[in-house]
Amino acid sequence: MASTLSFFPVGNGDMTLVESESGHKMLFDLNIRAAADDPDDDTPDVANLLRGHLNRDTEDRLYVDVLLVSHPDKDHCTGLCKHRS
Repeated sequence: MASTLSFFPVGNGDMTLVESESGHKMLFDLNIRAAADDPDDDTPDVANLLRGHLNRDTEDRLYVDVLLVSHPDKDHCTGLCKHRS
């Protein structure tokens, strides 16, 4: 089995998930935009898309093994606190 890459539609920012052959998940950058919470807005709900790729720990919490933020611009590190579960 080869590693897989998932690219999430986050507009100007970046958000990429790497799933290794061993099952580890590495998320590069994060851009979960508040507009996705508005049902009248067509912004993709990448938080929900990401949840579909993640594992849960023994306390049923979603997690990634590695989170790498390339730099602190908002389009590379937005939304984690609000959408962490």
